Formats: sequence, structure tokens, C-alpha cells
Amino acid sequence: MEQAKAQRLRDRILRDAEEEARKIVAEGEAERGSIVAEAEAKAEEIVKAAEVRAAEEAKEHIRRQVSIRELDARKAVLGEKGVFMDKVFDKAMAELRRKDVESGYSLTKALLLKEIRTGDEEIVLSPEDKQKLGGRFLDDLNRELEAKGLKGDVKIAEDTRPMKGGFVLRSGRRETNATFESMLSVLRDEVELEVSDALFEEAG
Repeated sequence: MEQAKAQRLRDRILRDAEEEARKIVAEGEAERGSIVAEAEAKAEEIVKAAEVRAAEEAKEHIRRQVSIRELDARKAVLGEKGVFMDKVFDKAMAELRRKDVESGYSLTKALLLKEIRTGDEEIVLSPEDKQKLGGRFLDDLNRELEAKGLKGDVKIAEDTRPMKGGFVLRSGRRETNATFESMLSVLRDEVELEVSDALFEEAG
């Protein structure tokens, strides 16, 4: 009798243990499933975020590359315009020089009358122009200066400088650069700035 009771107790304990084990396993499976699902969702979020980030980075890279290409293209155009400007201003220099010489240095004279302040300055010329100017040219210039109420005692300097036309006017230690190169350089800076601004405004 006692043995039968002990067997029934053992059987009940085993059943209860098995039932508890099944519950634990079921709960573990559910928990594992929940953890797996949560991990999968998190992983998907990370993947999507990475994809978005990668897409944005790719777009930014493309934008940078396009900007670089556009800037390079503008620089190339500016380079071509620089070569064009060289030719234009070289031709302008030659034409300016030719007209000044053919007119008996009328442009040089007009510039001198504009720049001379006292009438006793020195005119620094190129070696070529120093040989040609003087005598009558200088006499006429001084007469016109006297007519303007100035001293009329301008002289050609002994020293010369390399220049393609025009002059440097010297009064003591003060010098005024009125060479053709100087005048055209200022004009070129203004023109090239306008061209550059126009180009980048159109490209932008």
C-alpha cells in the first residue's frame, strides 16, 4: 500500500516537473522568438539607416564631383579667355604704338600735358623714343605748358627704361607711370574682372 502511494507521488512529481519543463521551454521559445524578432527589426533599422546614409553620402559625393567639374570647366574657359585677352591686348598695344608714332607722338604729348604739374619735370623714355623725341617736340611741348601758366622747362631724362610707348614722368623723387603697358594693364584688369564675373554668374 505504501509502495503504491509512493509510486503515485513519484508519478505526480514527474508529471508536474514535465509540465513545468514544458512551460519553461514554451516561455523560452516565446522569449527567444521575441528577442529574435526584436533583433531582426533592429538590424533592419540599422540596414535602412545605413542605406539612407550611404545614399546621402553618394549624393553628396556626386554633388562635390559635379561642383569640382563645373569649377574646372569654368577655369578652363577662363584660361582660354586669358589666351584670347593676351592676343587682344597685344594687338591693342601694337595699334596704340603705331598710331602714336604715325601721328608724331600726339598721344604721348597729350598724356604729358595732362600729367605735368609744374613744367620742370623730366621725361623718362624708351631708348628708341629718346632718339626720336626732343628738339621740336620738346620745344612745342614747353610752349604749350607756358601757355597754360606753367614753367615750360621740361627736359628729356638722360636715363632710359624698357617700355613700348608712353613715358615715366619724374619730378624729384616722385614718378608717374604713364607707359602704354601701365595703362593697358589697368584696363585689362577691369575687362578681365567683368568677363570673370559674367562667366561665373552665368555658370552659377
